[in-house]
Amino acid sequence: MKLIRSDMTGSSSISRRGLLKGAVGTAVMAGVNGTWTRPSLASGFTADRSLKIGFIAPLTGPISPEGEAMRRGLELGLAKINAIGGLGGKPVEMVTQDNQSQPSMASMIAKKFIQQEKVDLVVGTVTYDETTAVRGIASIYRTPFVQLEAGNYATAATKADSCGGSMIPLGETVSQMIDPIIPFMTSRFGKRWAFVGSDYQFPRDYTNYAKTKLTAAGGTVLAEEFAPLGTGDWSSVISKLKAAGPDVVLSSVVGGDAIAFIKAAESLGFLVKTKVTGISLQPEFYPALGSAIDGQFTVARYTPEISNERNAEFVRQYKEAYGEGPIPSVASSAFDCWNFIAAAIERAGSFDAAKVLQAFDNLEVRSILSEGALKVAPASRGVDYPMYVCEILPGGTWKIAENAGVLPSGLTC
Repeated sequence: MKLIRSDMTGSSSISRRGLLKGAVGTAVMAGVNGTWTRPSLASGFTADRSLKIGFIAPLTGPISPEGEAMRRGLELGLAKINAIGGLGGKPVEMVTQDNQSQPSMASMIAKKFIQQEKVDLVVGTVTYDETTAVRGIASIYRTPFVQLEAGNYATAATKADSCGGSMIPLGETVSQMIDPIIPFMTSRFGKRWAFVGSDYQFPRDYTNYAKTKLTAAGGTVLAEEFAPLGTGDWSSVISKLKAAGPDVVLSSVVGGDAIAFIKAAESLGFLVKTKVTGISLQPEFYPALGSAIDGQFTVARYTPEISNERNAEFVRQYKEAYGEGPIPSVASSAFDCWNFIAAAIERAGSFDAAKVLQAFDNLEVRSILSEGALKVAPASRGVDYPMYVCEILPGGTWKIAENAGVLPSGLTC
């Protein structure tokens, strides 16, 4: 670049070969030639090569809606970076590979990216199992791993998964997602709750934490059901949940399964008397769900309603690139990660892995998520984020119903 400042805004699209094209390229250049200002070069840092990123995500399989949304956001940000000169004065390169929603494949791809492709950073993953697999490989080679999806978790008695390794967990944490929704929903809709989730580590962590918070708030757990990834028929699960008669069901069903679950819950009449909330209510699912989730409430780190110039520019260019419709939270996270990466590299003055990892500690970043700077904690590298309870309005607007404030990540070492 002229190295990018940590308040990158705007967006663009590139093909999987990394080329600007079509409406997205137009959106990028409009941002460059319009409101976006070029940052100054980090002192003494002009790279002799391009930074190389390896992107791993489930672009096929049951988790592909999240993976595809992540790809869009990451490519938008990459195109924007390169439209203004790249990092260290060189265009950033990115290689992408689909792990097909299989953790074992994610591990193999990470190893290939590091050993053969010689990437400087690994970015991506959706499920906890994918993240665990990639984190292990990245830590062995001390390659920075920027993890984007929500769901990191640590208890008072356990260390965060990022401690001592090379992972930078930029997704919102379990506590950030649960702490606002329990008091909001119990005070408005009741304290008799049921829980449903996909059967792997993150939904179980999410559910267990929520049950603890619900009990502390005087609530009652009436039912709890988990189903394997790829479940298509939810009728038996919904029958059990419906029979329990909860006021609220907290869902941690993910990916395409979440769409199938919500559709079945609506068709079987479960949502007539029961409110549904949780991570199943994602903007990327709205085109398939529509009125089934209108009027429901959920917690979000991102909404286009966040008021700052950086987000306004991002929203405008995202819509110009990809059309109208809800902007997926994970797409915003993927786009915004370039602000964190660029700020760390600018601070390090180098692409050297050890220097970049060190630069993330106590890093302050200008983000689309906040008017003020966000800060990466030392050691755990968790981020305290502003969080919101949102109501889903017809047409797919995630309208802020309550500002929960800046919540701690809860990640400690």
